[in-house]
Amino acid sequence: MISTRLQWYYGATMLKDYLKKNNKSIYALAKESGVAYSTLNDLVNGKVDINQCKVSLLRSLSLALGLTLDEAISICSSEVIAMHTPQGIDIEISVKNKSYHAHFVYDEEIVDLELCKVREDSSFYIDEIASWRAEEYIRAKRMTEWE
Repeated sequence: MISTRLQWYYGATMLKDYLKKNNKSIYALAKESGVAYSTLNDLVNGKVDINQCKVSLLRSLSLALGLTLDEAISICSSEVIAMHTPQGIDIEISVKNKSYHAHFVYDEEIVDLELCKVREDSSFYIDEIASWRAEEYIRAKRMTEWE
């Protein structure tokens, strides 16, 4: 569970957004953490999977950011966000290639929809965007079936 300090950050699990929100540059974080700028830059831009990083790197990051190790991992990962819409659709949201994707099952088919690019403004509303796009997809499928 993410601490209260990070709960406002629902859906935005990207280090880039966190740094921007806290007015910190990658360069400043590199200096404070002792982690190479190029490594941090790759991590911030989603070129490195946080699960492949050494614990020592994560510990250095968490100390420099003033976060627990779990919090640092949370903001550096592209973990799946699970949600259940009022319409009964179970949706998983993940980040791939710097875009949010929604995954759900409809009519025994696994659906993967690209939602939007990862940006601070879209991160705060990604659950609503995912719900809207899933409903739009299902409506279009039903209309095709009725024709």
